[in-house]
Amino acid sequence: MKQQAIPVDMISRFDVTESIDVIKQQLVDEGYTIEATDELIAAIRKQRYNKKVNKAIAVIAVGLMLLFAGFFCTICFHNTTLNYQISLYGFTSLGITLVFIGMIMIFG
Repeated sequence: MKQQAIPVDMISRFDVTESIDVIKQQLVDEGYTIEATDELIAAIRKQRYNKKVNKAIAVIAVGLMLLFAGFFCTICFHNTTLNYQISLYGFTSLGITLVFIGMIMIFG
């Protein structure tokens, strides 16, 4: 049985969409210790979480930009004859929806 620790750069060897149980079983079959496999599994989980959080932050950023655009357009078009209802309700609704989707991606 191999006693050395699994190098963290070994993460790239595994498909990130593969199940954690499948990866763990492959490592055990290769002769790595349970402690070493747990270390690698923790690194894989951290990598997956970081990818998920980065996507969620991008969605939240787009939502915040839409919220700001809606606010800015509402303030600018309020005293004009232009219809500001689209920016007031459309941008705000879409922006807050994207912010909530991003938060669900992080916490859910």
